[in-house]
Amino acid sequence: MALDSPVVILYDSSGNAFAVQNGVAIPASTPGLLSMGSDGTNSRYLTVDSSGRTVAVGAGVAGTPAGGVLTVQGIASGTAVTVSLAAVGATAATTPTSAILIGGSDGTNLQSGRMFDLDTGAGTEYALGVTMRLSGAGGSVEGGTAANPIRTDPTGTTTQPISATSLPLPTGAATEATLGGVLTTVAFQARINTLGQKTMANSTPVVLASDQASIPVTIDSAATATRTDVTSSASSVTILALNASRKGATVYNDSTKFLYLKFGTTASATDFTVLLRSGDYYEVPFRYTGKIDGIWASANGAARVTELT
Repeated sequence: MALDSPVVILYDSSGNAFAVQNGVAIPASTPGLLSMGSDGTNSRYLTVDSSGRTVAVGAGVAGTPAGGVLTVQGIASGTAVTVSLAAVGATAATTPTSAILIGGSDGTNLQSGRMFDLDTGAGTEYALGVTMRLSGAGGSVEGGTAANPIRTDPTGTTTQPISATSLPLPTGAATEATLGGVLTTVAFQARINTLGQKTMANSTPVVLASDQASIPVTIDSAATATRTDVTSSASSVTILALNASRKGATVYNDSTKFLYLKFGTTASATDFTVLLRSGDYYEVPFRYTGKIDGIWASANGAARVTELT
């Protein structure tokens, strides 16, 4: 008997054959047999859904890697498979307990991002590290470097307005208000004297630059000349008294005897400043304003004195 000729053909009670040839349309009302399998110990029916599709499940638990869990193989023209990730949460929902590593391309390979702890204290505050890129010919360049600083204007040459009133000035910084107060403080006035002449020790020093141009100096001119005659005397007499307003003086010896003049008190033939012979004329130098005394070899004639103030 040929191999394709069955020895036994099963029929149902209505005379319909159970066997169906491969590749032909299934005749109407064709009966079938329930299929069964073993679970390793007992026999089990193979189940289908209401549309006759075989129900297949894995032996493992969803979300737990184990043998028997079904895998889904997608195709190019298939419908996208929705995947639920534990690290993805809904807007305004509680933050997921797991995270997804984020990466990007370096132009050739995939690289992961770097996280940095920004909390310098005992806590932690991680943030994604980033760099600033500036546009440039041939591609961007890293910003914030010496060669490519961050500017507050496009060219870096525009003058930027600064308001001192909005700056956090340090304690004690000089302002118009504080300078006005400093001028009245005891410490400042102790270093800067009041107006008027002072001794060298009590004067404020002034340093002139080595390349200082000539400084014009004006000398007060005398506007008044006062003429007096002092009668000659063989004992010391006052020729001119001390006069702080004196700007100059002249003495003419109108005597036939020598006149001994002294800058100071009590002139004598051995203690004098200048000797005037008969008819000599003398101008008091260096704007000397102190007392001038005089004495003659013997009384004869007078001193003709002119004081300039």
